Amino acid sequence: MILGGLPFLSLDRTGVALLGAMGLVISGDLTIDEAARSLHLPTLILLFAFMVLSAQLRLSGSYTRVTLWLGATAGGRRRRCCAC
Repeated sequence: MILGGLPFLSLDRTGVALLGAMGLVISGDLTIDEAARSLHLPTLILLFAFMVLSAQLRLSGSYTRVTLWLGATAGGRRRRCCAC
């Protein structure tokens, strides 16, 4: 998982986690009811909202503008990275 996924399956971390959860249910180690109870809906909604917000910021070019602004800021790297 250090690589970010399994190259021979063309899956990322999310896909591998979903595949593992399906494997647990299929093998009978976890019932569907137990799997449903293990989900924390407020956390899933928060993560989804952050993904939507991040995608919109990327599409609008906000990340690029902030990066360029930080690169052009006077003071150099040392000033931005430490409190000295």
